[in-house]
Amino acid sequence: MGSKLEGRKRKLLCLKIFVLKLIYAFVFWVVLHKAGYFLGWFASYLKDKKHEFHHESPPHHHHYEYGPPQAYGPPQAYGPPQAYGPQYGPYKRQN
Repeated sequence: MGSKLEGRKRKLLCLKIFVLKLIYAFVFWVVLHKAGYFLGWFASYLKDKKHEFHHESPPHHHHYEYGPPQAYGPPQAYGPPQAYGPQYGPYKRQN
């Protein structure tokens, strides 16, 4: 008699799990379906905003400078200060 009761409990448990799986599958499908609608709407919204922004932007005028770059001082100004001494030159190895 105990095995029949355990068998019924097992069948009932399996039925509950099956029904819960069906419910979860339906909820998951609804969420995915709504997410698809939302992503489609969001893509069209961004597309519309891109066109609006493009039409409202003023024309850009680029400024170009020709010739060598401007120096920021004499060549001695580049590199480490002279007060450090010759051991700290730009290509000297420090031990």
